[in-house]
Formats: sequence, structure tokens, C-alpha cells
Amino acid sequence: MKIRDSRKYFVVLYLTGFLIGIISTNLISRKMILYSGIFSESFINQYRQMQIEPGKYLWYVIGNRVFPVLLLGILGCMRRKKILVVIFLCWTGFLCGTGVTLSILKMGVKGMLLGIVSLTPHILFYIVGYFILLWYLYQYPKVQWNGAKTIGVGLSLAIGILLETWVNPVLMQWIVRSL
Repeated sequence: MKIRDSRKYFVVLYLTGFLIGIISTNLISRKMILYSGIFSESFINQYRQMQIEPGKYLWYVIGNRVFPVLLLGILGCMRRKKILVVIFLCWTGFLCGTGVTLSILKMGVKGMLLGIVSLTPHILFYIVGYFILLWYLYQYPKVQWNGAKTIGVGLSLAIGILLETWVNPVLMQWIVRSL
């Protein structure tokens, strides 16, 4: 079986973007890296003091998680579905590679730990939901959309949103206070 016809192709595309993100972040001047805000001490101190209201945060998370899925679904109605999948996987890999590199350069092992906790546990559900949608787009017209896929994407996204809203802030507060 060719790699393009298997799920391994998704991993290769993602890791390609991830590697490009790492390389590009390392090539950026040190001055820019030092002034990036998210892994700065002042950001960490602000987060330690912050009280997150789950009700308000829920609407923020919904807006930021549902919109990309809807956009991907709408753009998936175009002819070039496979190109969309390639761009999406490379882009998300690039963003992850950039984030990991910045966190390590700014905070070392603590930054890596902070990055992992910031994605826990909701990322697992987002991956499942996105995988269903991306696999459909990539395999179209061999694979047809159906109710089970709709339920799978919707349920995965909903569980991810709930975990990101109520569980992740508790984990983040715990880890930030212990750093």
C-alpha cells in the first residue's frame, strides 16, 4: 500500500510542518524570541493570579474551536479537498513545532511541561474529531459522509470543549503555581 493511501500520510504531513516550525523558529533572531509574550515571566505571573469563569470561557472556547471545524467543512466542499488536508496538516504541524520550540527556548523543561499540560486532556478529543473530518475529505469520493461521522465529529468536539473549559484551567492553575 502506498503511503499516500494510508493514515501514515497524515503523520508525515504533520511532522513535515512540525519540522519546518522548529527550523524556522530557530532561525528567527534571538531578540524576537526573547520578546515573545506567552512564555514570559510576566505572562506566567498574570496567569497565576487569574480566576477563569467557566461560563464566560465556554463561549470563548466554542468560538475558537467550532469556527475552524466549520471553515474546514465549508472549504471541504471545494474540488481540491486533498490540497486542503495537506495545507491544514502542515500548518497545524508548523504551529505546534513553533510553539514547542518557543516554550523550550524560553523556559526549558518547564516550558515543555507547561505546553503539554496546556493541551491536556482536550486535545485527544479534538484530534479524533479532526481526524474523522480530514480522513473523509482526503478519501472523498471513496468515502461518503454520514450520520455516524457527524455524531463522531460533534461529540468529539463537544467533549473537547467541555474538558478545555472546566478541566484544563484547573490543571493549568496547578502547574503554573508549582513552576
